[in-house]
Amino acid sequence: MTGSSEPRRGMDGAALSEALGIDYPALLEADLTAIQVSLDALAHDGFDDPAVWKALHARLHDVKGQGGSFDYVLVSDIAQQACQIVRTINRDFDLRQRSPSALLTVLGQQTAALRLIGRLRLTGDGGSRGAQLLNSLHACAAELRQVLGIEAAPGGEGRIKT
Repeated sequence: MTGSSEPRRGMDGAALSEALGIDYPALLEADLTAIQVSLDALAHDGFDDPAVWKALHARLHDVKGQGGSFDYVLVSDIAQQACQIVRTINRDFDLRQRSPSALLTVLGQQTAALRLIGRLRLTGDGGSRGAQLLNSLHACAAELRQVLGIEAAPGGEGRIKT
């Protein structure tokens, strides 16, 4: 996780929000609504639809970038974790079929965590609460990798156990 002690470049997140007239938590909520639509589509009948997976990954990637830009480092870290799961799943159709419920549960937990962070306006890395939340989500993702038979690789990417 990126620490808040890193040197900052340019405007801080609050100044950027003000300069652009953007309420980042409201923007995040809109993105999370779109993510939830994708998750609902996957749960109902879109598990095999590459367009749904692509839309989900694209929106998570946007959230990851925006989180960093607006000083919501924890949002960026969690969205990156979710992106890595979706990217790994997209590389192997069979992984989607191994445990759809576990996959949707973890992605749902990550989405709920992102929503909570936005509602609490928890900027930066979230301090000790953020570390606890991120560690909990990492544990859930590790359990999902075990269920799906994926090994964690450097950089958080997964590779299928052979």
